[in-house]
Amino acid sequence: MFGHVPAPRSGRCQGVCDRPGSGGCPGNATSGSGECASPLGEACATDSNCLSGQCENSVCCDVDCTGDCKTCNQPGNVGTCQNVTAGQTVGACSGALACNGNGLCKKANGETCNAAADCASGFCSAEGTDPGICCNTVCSGTCQSCMASKNGGTTGVCGFITNKTDPDSECPGMCKTANGSACCNGAGACNP
Repeated sequence: MFGHVPAPRSGRCQGVCDRPGSGGCPGNATSGSGECASPLGEACATDSNCLSGQCENSVCCDVDCTGDCKTCNQPGNVGTCQNVTAGQTVGACSGALACNGNGLCKKANGETCNAAADCASGFCSAEGTDPGICCNTVCSGTCQSCMASKNGGTTGVCGFITNKTDPDSECPGMCKTANGSACCNGAGACNP
């Protein structure tokens, strides 16, 4: 899914790895056990295959990079532990969950929430008497909603509440759906 990973190096250093040009391991790279060890970004199967002692996502990594929302094989950064991009779903962090961009797995947009910290996006939109919804952005303006049943779009994506409705009684007066007076206008404001 991420980048091309070269084949791992192999072999044992037999007392010659510490002498430049001796024909030992490439770059005189050895692990503590005398095995030829690979630098960051090279393919590996176990921690002992790497100079760093860290084999993550099948490449030698700079640090321990475990968890579904961290990776060591992102193109352009192979060998360096990186947080998976916010909103991306990988491994066990999928379905109702998504990565938050800081290495943690949180609730995905469209899922119910109690606080912003529950959501991968960092936004929990509380709307009227409905439960909070993880949303793609702050969605607290007049006649805005993160619920498809109110905005006609996608749950978890902020949008304007549908014209001639006022499900949260935000507009002054009683919403008259026949002519739209005192209702949301579909553009983030109330009709007079």
